[in-house]
Amino acid sequence: MMIYQTVKNPEIEEKVRKEIEKYMKEDDYSFENLKNFVYIDNLQKETTRCFGPGTSLFTRQASVDNYLDGIPIKKGTCIETNFIINHFNEKYFKKPL
Repeated sequence: MMIYQTVKNPEIEEKVRKEIEKYMKEDDYSFENLKNFVYIDNLQKETTRCFGPGTSLFTRQASVDNYLDGIPIKKGTCIETNFIINHFNEKYFKKPL
């Protein structure tokens, strides 16, 4: 998804290109060199924030009968948290996307 978003946005693609040209030395694929790629690291983090690693990671199973905002939840019911909705909320992010 990060590569798709990069090529879809020419301004971002140019920033990525400049950072690579600035720090990428021939045959220097060391961990120390990777620390220089701050913009690309932030781009990866923002892509993960916006598109997530996968919602199945946030599925939970009710261990007891309970209520959620007045809605009965039976023991054994699978509940999936919609974490993505918060990542597009201006209350938490100035420019959510």
